[in-house]
Amino acid sequence: MIGIDIITIKRFKNKPQSFLRKIFTSKEIEEANRANFYEKIAGKWAAKEAAYKAGLKYVNKEIEILTIDKKPNIFIKGKKKQYMLSISHEKNYAIAVVFNNEKS
Repeated sequence: MIGIDIITIKRFKNKPQSFLRKIFTSKEIEEANRANFYEKIAGKWAAKEAAYKAGLKYVNKEIEILTIDKKPNIFIKGKKKQYMLSISHEKNYAIAVVFNNEKS
C-alpha cells in the first residue's frame, strides 16, 4: 500500500509545546530543533499520516520518524522498520510518501 500526506507548515507555528509532546517523541522534537523546526515537525507529521494511510495502524508516538545517515526512517514502538519513506518540504508545505509492501 502507498500512503501520502501534505500539510501546511504554518499549522504548527502557534501550537503549544504540550500539543507537540502529545504527538511527537522527545527524539523527534530534539531532531527538529537542530534546524528549520517547523519544516521538520510538519514533515514528521506528514510522514506519520502517510504511514497510517499506507496501512500502518499506529498513532502519534507509536510511529517515530527519525533521520539516520541523512535518510528518514520509520520506527514502530521503538523498532526500526524497512518501509520506504520520502519527506519533502518547501516554503509553505511538507509532504511525505510511505510505501508499505507487507501483506495485511
